[in-house]
Amino acid sequence: MIINTSFNVSGEPIVRAAADSWQCFRHTEIDFLIVGDILLHNPPNTSEEEKDTWSKQFDEQS
Repeated sequence: MIINTSFNVSGEPIVRAAADSWQCFRHTEIDFLIVGDILLHNPPNTSEEEKDTWSKQFDEQS
């Protein structure tokens, strides 16, 4: 397991909220994101449309 203590993309501010973590996660190739008791998996070759669908689900839960 790798834990990144400065969760951000180069040149962007450090993630400070769940919504920020989601935006970072969906625009990178990070494999997993855990927010509270939610585990999200970022499968390879996911289209932007699929990520948009995930985003809507995430927004409903936060």
